[in-house]
Amino acid sequence: MFKKTQDLSVVAPSSGDTTESVIGPSVHLEGNFNSSGNIVIGGSLTGSLTTSGDVRVLEGARVQATVSATHIYVAGEVRGDVRALELLELSPTARLLGNVETKILSVAPQAILHGKCVMKNGKGEKLETGNLKLETGKKTESRIGRSESAAE
Repeated sequence: MFKKTQDLSVVAPSSGDTTESVIGPSVHLEGNFNSSGNIVIGGSLTGSLTTSGDVRVLEGARVQATVSATHIYVAGEVRGDVRALELLELSPTARLLGNVETKILSVAPQAILHGKCVMKNGKGEKLETGNLKLETGKKTESRIGRSESAAE
């Protein structure tokens, strides 16, 4: 009865600038792209994308690329490593298959994130977790995810 449409004009850029580039739903681009503006992807992109602005991957969009931007909003599918200098936001329809590096991560229920996640502090430096040690009965384990009984 009601049809949901995507409004490409509803993009909230971080710097107050307008969207510089829109890759429409019927467009497929391949290559390495560099920009200083905000980018909206509704179609597909293969390669790499770097911008000092924001990137918005709309629902139904497919990106197979390394992506680097200030803020990255994902509602579609991204296959590749993602680096958001400030914020990475995954909506309920998002599928991100790749490693993530960001300062702030927001993951909605039902979003899919499969990869390694590295959080940065306010200075853009990686936070060190140190060497975690677990006491498992008689042994001290320096790995997480290994289950052993205390009776060994």
